[in-house]
Amino acid sequence: MGAQQDNKLNIPGEDLKYVYSSRQISNWYNCSIHSKKIEINNKSSNLVIIGNGNVSIDIARILALRNIEDLSQYDISTQRLKEIQYVKKYIKKVFIIARRGIEFSAFTTKQIRQFCVLAKKNNWRINVDLNEFNCLNLNRDNKRKIEVLQKYGNQIPIDYYRLN
Repeated sequence: MGAQQDNKLNIPGEDLKYVYSSRQISNWYNCSIHSKKIEINNKSSNLVIIGNGNVSIDIARILALRNIEDLSQYDISTQRLKEIQYVKKYIKKVFIIARRGIEFSAFTTKQIRQFCVLAKKNNWRINVDLNEFNCLNLNRDNKRKIEVLQKYGNQIPIDYYRLN
């Protein structure tokens, strides 16, 4: 069913124009009756997504795919596909910023693998900080997520960095 209300992060700027919750974005591309028009800042080429859940991965995947045929595999209306294509011409970089470590991520190993496959196909660069993880303390699912990111790190450019 998904979130019924927005989760405020209490960070500076979250109430500015062109800042949307994941619920607002997913309602928009899914043509929900609760969706509002999404306005795009055509003066910026960056899309920043805060969160490391399955919806974050979906938003990045849908808004970063360059080929409209790649999007046709998703259940998105023709009208919304046209709007997404318009939005995409302004997006050059997509950033996913996780608020917490991979052990709190809601995406599945399959979802991150699919995302990495798309990244390889579309020549995306993925920036991930894997240095902070003590793999001994992670469960099997989270170890697999890291293994997928490390595997694709040998095939696509993955930058490792640390946010302090």
